[in-house]
Amino acid sequence: QGSSIYMAIALDTKRTLDQVLEAWSLDGTGIEFDQTVIALRLLAGPGQPLDTRAQARRVVARLPTFKRVEISFEGMADVGHGFVDELFRVFGRAHPEVELVPTAMTARTAALIRSARAA
Repeated sequence: QGSSIYMAIALDTKRTLDQVLEAWSLDGTGIEFDQTVIALRLLAGPGQPLDTRAQARRVVARLPTFKRVEISFEGMADVGHGFVDELFRVFGRAHPEVELVPTAMTARTAALIRSARAA
């Protein structure tokens, strides 16, 4: 029992380590790993909404180490008010140095985010 992780690495890739690091550095120097992307659909199970503050706290657990975080709502039909409030109001105010950039959201989710940020 337990978890298994399978990984494939192409040995004939043309990409260099510097290119990979530069892609995740805000200023493109590759010195700092200071931005990331969170795909929320990977956190929710099939047909499971993200609707609780506890779920949001798990999402933000390591985010203070970044300067910019893109949060992708792609594939998320709906999220709950508590989840959005905890993520964009509570965490956002506690960590103003972290830029939270929501993407691929529904109109309802966008309205929830605007409301949470304005509160």
